[in-house]
Amino acid sequence: MSSPVRVANKRSIRIERNNKRVSRLQSFDVKTFPHLLHLKNGEVIPCQVLAYDETAVNFRSPFISAKNLDTKYVKGIEITRGKTHGRKENRNPITITGGEKHRIILEDGRILDALMQREEDGNVQITLENVQIIGTDKHDRQIIRDNMIVVSGGFAKNDAAALKHGVELLFDPLEIQAEKLDVKLERALTVPRFNRDNPPRHILGANNGDLLRGKLISFNGETFLFESNLKKVPIPINRVARIIDVSIKDLEKLAENTKIEEEFAKEQIPSLKADDETAPALSLTRFALIHNPILIFEPVDANGETLNGGSPIYGKISIPIKSIQYIHFGDKAKSFQSVYKEWVIRSAKEPDYGDDR
Repeated sequence: MSSPVRVANKRSIRIERNNKRVSRLQSFDVKTFPHLLHLKNGEVIPCQVLAYDETAVNFRSPFISAKNLDTKYVKGIEITRGKTHGRKENRNPITITGGEKHRIILEDGRILDALMQREEDGNVQITLENVQIIGTDKHDRQIIRDNMIVVSGGFAKNDAAALKHGVELLFDPLEIQAEKLDVKLERALTVPRFNRDNPPRHILGANNGDLLRGKLISFNGETFLFESNLKKVPIPINRVARIIDVSIKDLEKLAENTKIEEEFAKEQIPSLKADDETAPALSLTRFALIHNPILIFEPVDANGETLNGGSPIYGKISIPIKSIQYIHFGDKAKSFQSVYKEWVIRSAKEPDYGDDR
């Protein structure tokens, strides 16, 4: 007789839905919700942004009940969907078997070596050597996640099949290396020495490719008010592709705020309360939907074709079950690398005058 298994508190578990079962249709009306709200924890929320000030974003979303969100959680606002920085996937790793070591080439360019050892029961143990950084912890420190997996005999008919299947299980297909910044963006992110005490807060990307650094003051649904070089410039929404927060994140403070808000969410959303004192207050799970949305929340119940839950950041949420492509439980579910993770200001290099000066 089968019984339910608690997986939300395991270190890392991924469920990938069979593509034949995932609806390829948009899970929301793109014309009604034309924008993407990128959060600092990696969430990507389809929405219509209605207003903005320095403390809150006012928006409407097909999934979220809340109408306002504190700007401390917001990494960026994407306006032009046709030029979106959509997520990519490591879906088709190249695996080369032979000899004692085996080579793995991921779609994001990483080249890894692996050792394989066949066990007495027919299973194959795969261990990655010299693993490059696969993630970061809550303090943005680089960490190496699990680099070993055992593939069952059913998938291990030969070394090539075992290696390919093992790599697909080891790597989160959505968590890839950040793309190298182009020269133009690198220059925009570099703060001159004379301006290091007053660095820009945002970068505005125009539809024509121009970049403007400064600070987003407000948005009224039609026009962004952007301060650059001590001047406040009104910019119509139809000229803007995206606005990204490039300030250096205080992750420890953000993490502490999130803990406080988890307790608040537990009180505000009764269905999020634990059944017993030993259960966690919130078991956050990451859901990736078809066509970009990524949402991190505590699932509560399913009602027909809808999954309901709550987030410590924005409260109640409901998503269409048929649009879910990936589900992540455990530590990896609580945060995710934003496609704009590398959009952070950096100081200009100090001039080298040599040893004589």
